[in-house]
Amino acid sequence: MSDVEAVAGVGPATARKLATLDITSASDLANIPLSDLQTLDGIGATRAMDLVTAAQNTLESEDAAAERAVTDGGVVADDTTDADVGPTPETPSNDVVATIVTHGDPIRSLTELASVVVDELRLHVTEDGLEFTAVDPANVGMVDASAPAEGFSKFDVEREVTVGLNLHLFEKAVSWARKGRSDDGDPVRIQILDDPARVRVQVTRPDQSVARRTEWFSIDPDSIRPEPDIPDLDLPCTATPNVTALRHATGAFERDHAHLSRSGTTMLLGTNADGDTTPDGEADDELGESVMFPNAAHDMGDEGVSSVFSLDYLGDFAQALKSSKADRVTIRWGDQFPVKLAFEHEDWGFAGEFMLAPRIQKEGGA
Repeated sequence: MSDVEAVAGVGPATARKLATLDITSASDLANIPLSDLQTLDGIGATRAMDLVTAAQNTLESEDAAAERAVTDGGVVADDTTDADVGPTPETPSNDVVATIVTHGDPIRSLTELASVVVDELRLHVTEDGLEFTAVDPANVGMVDASAPAEGFSKFDVEREVTVGLNLHLFEKAVSWARKGRSDDGDPVRIQILDDPARVRVQVTRPDQSVARRTEWFSIDPDSIRPEPDIPDLDLPCTATPNVTALRHATGAFERDHAHLSRSGTTMLLGTNADGDTTPDGEADDELGESVMFPNAAHDMGDEGVSSVFSLDYLGDFAQALKSSKADRVTIRWGDQFPVKLAFEHEDWGFAGEFMLAPRIQKEGGA
């Protein structure tokens, strides 16, 4: 078994610190409780996770070398037990296509932006980061988003790959990582593996000295619905409402649809066009409602146009933006055109947009 200094990131000074805990090999380091590592001076939760991960990678390389020796006709004696290498042996490193290290807050937030639209998608993993585009089965809602490599703690890609990702399984795996209130939450390690194609997620809770690993087979990307083309639309109206206010507004109506319009610099979301609250029916219990966003719209000097949209979709999109902690949303719409909601996350670099098709208006009403 290799000396602990064979582990990436462990120099003589760190090795001396580790020796005080009787950690002298990669195996020792791979199996030490994270809480014990954090008792050492200068080693916090993130550094502890990185050291354990590096030790696991070292063991993977040794296992791969041993397998090659057997394949080449050599004889390798190995009486190592499962207890020596941890509860779940790692896959040889030559099976790993990509390794991503992040935390609960960013990865759960990114997942929420996708799962609000579809249950599965084609995830493109490149040296630049992650990208996905998908449309829901009804062809009503669409999402197009990207997450740059520099927004993750670690982003190593052996080769570009497209993963058929089951979002239900992925969301279930990463949900074990808690979102942090003052930081980015629990450490998360994601591996894309090949032959057979699968996804592995490991979540560590440093304060509890526990880790959870989940692994499943990925979907054949060719069996997933092709990605839609994002139309380049000339949408005359633009507004930048507060993300939380938008979420509250979409939940304020008793109906399942609302008009999106503008009056000067005020964005309007209401039961009638142009913010008119006069009930348009004869029922005594019918409400005329409008939510106004003063100074949120850009006054283009022309008359504001209106379109009708499903509040089920619009509310889900707004909730995803709020839950994912989007810093801002820019809404663009036209007269009987789709609405686009462009979003940005400053801390992690996520960016993208939702697009929602309008409801078809009948003559004289929605």
